[in-house]
Amino acid sequence: MYPRKILTVRAKRPDGTTIEFKVVARLDTPVEVEYYRHGGILRYVLRNMVKQCKAKH
Repeated sequence: MYPRKILTVRAKRPDGTTIEFKVVARLDTPVEVEYYRHGGILRYVLRNMVKQCKAKH
């Protein structure tokens, strides 16, 4: 994943048919990509806090 990547979305309609279309990922900066990779900003911050705490001990 990288900022503003073009992705393909495949959606299934209630009648069982599918539709496919392109979208632009709204991850606009490398930092937002990191938040996404960590499962959100809260998990990103908590992991970094734990990492810093372990480095001190």
